[in-house]
Amino acid sequence: MHKRTSHSVWMKEANINESDRFFPEEIWQHTFTESGAYPYLCGPHWKEQDMRGFVKVTE
Repeated sequence: MHKRTSHSVWMKEANINESDRFFPEEIWQHTFTESGAYPYLCGPHWKEQDMRGFVKVTE
């Protein structure tokens, strides 16, 4: 059974606050001012489901 659930983006290591929750068809935006790799977590799912990744910003 598919369960519809919301997600968030939390860039904890970069001290960027966790976003509001949103559904997969919705959009979250953030403007990065410096290049680098920014790890992120899904606030409600990173521990149990290891839902994490990173954004690579280049000039």
